[in-house]
Amino acid sequence: MAKGIDPREVKRQQQIEENEKRLKARQDITFKQLCDKCEEYSKIYNTSSKGSTARIHNYGKPLF
Repeated sequence: MAKGIDPREVKRQQQIEENEKRLKARQDITFKQLCDKCEEYSKIYNTSSKGSTARIHNYGKPLF
């Protein structure tokens, strides 16, 4: 500890800030953006993503 600064507390505070940034970014995504991303991935990963896109569209719509 240098001059009363606890490195564990500093690291903990940084982790809290990073988590808050991640949560904010996750909450800022709109349903349209989510569908667009899923459709984009389904073009790349053809086999299973189309079913996932349909499920996300059906079950995710009430959330937004």
